[in-house]
Amino acid sequence: PRRADKLIFEVSPFLIVSTTLLILGMIPLSSGIYATNPDLSILYIIAIFGIAPIGVFFAGWSSN
Repeated sequence: PRRADKLIFEVSPFLIVSTTLLILGMIPLSSGIYATNPDLSILYIIAIFGIAPIGVFFAGWSSN
């Protein structure tokens, strides 16, 4: 958009995709093969789910 806040408008898709990839990194690859500590994975996933909607709000807000 012509009157959009260019920086936020271009960063918001990156924020949405990066939070999705971070959540996918918490899925166990195989039995006994984990990318991170499985005890903290659910807490990490909940925290990332809280950040993910911010990218959608930024995209709408910056498009003006």
